[in-house]
Formats: sequence, structure tokens, C-alpha cells
Amino acid sequence: MELSKQKRKRQRRYCEHCDNELSHSQYFDHKKRFCKNGVWEKKSNNRQHVGVIQSSPSLDNKMLLTAITNLSHQLSEFAADVSREFKSVNDRLQSMEDRLAQLESNSCSTEEMKRKRRLHNPKIAEAVRRLHNSEANCRRYDPEQGLSSPYNETVTSYLVGVLSMSPEFRTEGLDGNDFVVACKTYYETVHRNFRYCQPELARCGRS
Repeated sequence: MELSKQKRKRQRRYCEHCDNELSHSQYFDHKKRFCKNGVWEKKSNNRQHVGVIQSSPSLDNKMLLTAITNLSHQLSEFAADVSREFKSVNDRLQSMEDRLAQLESNSCSTEEMKRKRRLHNPKIAEAVRRLHNSEANCRRYDPEQGLSSPYNETVTSYLVGVLSMSPEFRTEGLDGNDFVVACKTYYETVHRNFRYCQPELARCGRS
């Protein structure tokens, strides 16, 4: 009896398809179905493989979550670095703009001071007064007319032309506009004196 049982056990054969020992009939049935040209078609039916399949999605999710977390940290650090760099560049630009504005302010102040000195140049003012009131000059401002009247504009042009050709001003670095300003200023003096010489206009001026 024991020998017959051992013989029956020996009849079981290993099936590469299901990775298990099968009876003789089961083995050949599987061989017909899953073995072609001497090559077994292995199916993922064993418990171990099923366990791997069942555990793979969970593992993949953990790996994906870890990757997303790491990427999020990297993006946060990158955004912080960009923000710091942007602030640094913005501070530098603001500093450059402040210095440029200061330089422009200083330049404007210098030019303004030069212009004011030219406007109040006593040498030019005296030369305009002497030329205007000289006996040889027949072109004098008419205080009854405005400065922009054709006649008074002719007087201004004449005075400017004579003064700009004067040797005493050639080395002063002056231009025609400096003489024009001085002539207009002197016209205001002539016009004001004329008004004060008229009783009615003088009263209006005092009121």
C-alpha cells in the first residue's frame, strides 16, 4: 500500500504555467493550453505575484507623493531665491535712480545758478543802460508800447547786436540770450519809470 501511494505521488508533475505541482492529467491539460512550441506561457496566478501586484500601487503612490513633495520644496526654495534676487536688483536700481536724480538736481542747480548770475550780471546791465541812453543812440524803448511791439523788438535787436560785437564781452563766454534778457530787464525799468511819471498811472500802481 505504501509503495502504491509513493507511485501515485511521483505521478504529479511541476507545471511552469501555474508554478505548482499538478496531477498527470492536469499537467497535460495545462501543457496543451499554455505550452506552445516548448515555451510555457506563465500566468501571474501565484500568490506571491498577486501580492506583488497588490502591493505595487501603494508603493507607486508613496514614491509619487515623495517626488511631488520634494519637487514642491525645490520650487519653494527656487521662488524664494528668485524673490531675494529680484529684491536685490530692485534695490540696486532704486539706488541708481536716486543717485541719478541727485546728480540731475545738482546739475540743474548749477545751471540755474549760472543763469541767475547771467541775469543779474551788473556789467551787462550797465552796458545796456549806457548804450540805450547814449546820445549817439537814436533807438530807444518806447515805454508806451509793449516789449513785443514791432518797434521795441527792433530796439532790442539793435542793442543785442551792438553788445554782442563789443570786445569787452567776447571773452566772457556769453551768448545772445544773455543780452536779450538784460535788454528786456532794462525795458521793464524804463516802462516802470514812465508809469510813475504819469499821475494817473502812478496812483493805479500804488493801489
